[in-house]
Amino acid sequence: MIIVHTANLKNATSKIDVVLNILLHRVEGDLMGGPAVEKRVLQSLVTKENSKSYLTSHVTEDNQQLFFKPYKDLCARIAQIFIEYNPAFTYSRSLASTVLEMVHHQHFFMHHLPSLTDFGQLKDDQEILSFLKHMVYGTLGYRVI
Repeated sequence: MIIVHTANLKNATSKIDVVLNILLHRVEGDLMGGPAVEKRVLQSLVTKENSKSYLTSHVTEDNQQLFFKPYKDLCARIAQIFIEYNPAFTYSRSLASTVLEMVHHQHFFMHHLPSLTDFGQLKDDQEILSFLKHMVYGTLGYRVI
């Protein structure tokens, strides 16, 4: 979805905004098809289980078998957009993987451990999106949007 939704965008800021919306599953008319209920169930599953896939004692072996290649490719694509936004930023891969994990954690905390986030009361993805924008744009060293 990130490839398709950012392909024709010239502005790195627009690309970052699209990426953050996709990571929060806030894209209208996505290309995935299927009932929205199934997508919500899948989103919930990914949010609850994602860290378990690599926080294992056999992660090195799994990595050698390329189990994490799609995840690493996604991080690389997001990192490239961050570099496009600020070519002088030296931690683009670290920021990309942090943002991916942060989206899942903040969404999970909002619904299940509200005292670990500022979004537990309102339970509004828009608030998480605002936080992510402040985090990403502030970290990239430009004016927060």
